[in-house]
Amino acid sequence: DRHKGYTFIEYYINDCADRLIVEAIAKARSEKKQPAPPRPVRHIPWSAAQPNSKNDTPEVDKFIGILGQPEVKGRGRWYAARSLCYHNRPTSAKAAKALAALLKHKDIETRRCVSWVIGCMDNPPKEAIAALAETVVSDDAVKGGGCFQIWALARIGPEAAELALPAFRKVKDSWAHWPLGYAVSRMGPEANKQAIPLLIKLLGFRKAETQYWAAKALADIGEEAVPAVTGALTNRRGRGNAKSYAALALAWMGPKAKGAVGALVKALDDTDTSVRRRAALALACIGPRTPGVMTGLTKALKDQSWYVRHQAAQGLSILGPKAKAALPALTDALNDEQLEVRAAAAEALGWIGPQAKSSASALIKVLESDKDSWPRICAAGALGRIGGESETVTALAKALADPDNEVRAEAAWMLGGFGPAARGAAVALRKALSDNDYIVCYAAGEAIKKIK
Repeated sequence: DRHKGYTFIEYYINDCADRLIVEAIAKARSEKKQPAPPRPVRHIPWSAAQPNSKNDTPEVDKFIGILGQPEVKGRGRWYAARSLCYHNRPTSAKAAKALAALLKHKDIETRRCVSWVIGCMDNPPKEAIAALAETVVSDDAVKGGGCFQIWALARIGPEAAELALPAFRKVKDSWAHWPLGYAVSRMGPEANKQAIPLLIKLLGFRKAETQYWAAKALADIGEEAVPAVTGALTNRRGRGNAKSYAALALAWMGPKAKGAVGALVKALDDTDTSVRRRAALALACIGPRTPGVMTGLTKALKDQSWYVRHQAAQGLSILGPKAKAALPALTDALNDEQLEVRAAAAEALGWIGPQAKSSASALIKVLESDKDSWPRICAAGALGRIGGESETVTALAKALADPDNEVRAEAAWMLGGFGPAARGAAVALRKALSDNDYIVCYAAGEAIKKIK
């Protein structure tokens, strides 16, 4: 009957999904990718965000006319602007000229709508860009007045940099700080070299969104911005969040920010936790070849805040085998009171690899006796990456009986990675084939194939 048919189809779909999941996990496990340094989000081009828009429709003149009619108010104006942005995007010089003229309209809502439309144009002419830049300054006296113009210039991007940056420097309205940070970041690294003082100023604003985009723009500039960002990090009068985003900008620069290592190590003594945390991240992203990096990260592992200790351990995971000098500090961190720190330390030891064999006994202790499952999972993974000694194989075989299914699965994956060296765990792996978790069963089956 229909009920049985539906149940069978549902079972079949779920079974296929389970198989796809375990196959994807098996593939990921075989690659063993090391954690990568963080990167800022990337801007999605307008063409990618709106692929189905149409150009040059006969409705363009009609909707531009609606925007300029004084009797049309509220939703009518926004409807016309929306239509011009998404369905009837203007492309002709005539339409651009008409829109530029409307930017001088006495009604601020009309100017906002027109700014939105110009920002959505594929190749707005210089005349329209100049009108937008001029309106940014004139509308700045109104609360939130220049936000739409700033957003439009951000959408246009580097083509608007020459006219936009001088206007951005004159913006004083606090409501415009959010789009201003984003807009400056969109002008491109070459143009932003002239705007470094403005970007440093934006780092000091209270809105996190503004600071984020300012940090991204400074990171895109690279080495030339390092002295200014370092100055913001060491500024005694600077706010904690400004210093924090300065450290984040240095982290995104990576090895290009090696000249700031001394300032970052000093920042590990800052009273603000977020500053110390991002300073540790920046040191890890710069890399261990620069003198002072490993000293700073080892120091951060003993910070009073577990957020900083956790970030330092995660940073050492990024460094992989190059973090060998931090082995004693990471081994001590396995006894940290915070489970996140214990887990991150175990993971970092694993990515150091065979050079961390001296820490194997401490990891086995975590795997067997830690009260939280996450550190046990990371310890199992770390033991698998360090190497297949007999004690390690025995510990992972015992972990196949762990009450947490993720610990059991991790132990099975790691035993499979040892190959024939894990034959001593064959009995435990066969028993795991009847586990109540399908991923554990699959991992055990894959491990048995590899150890034969």
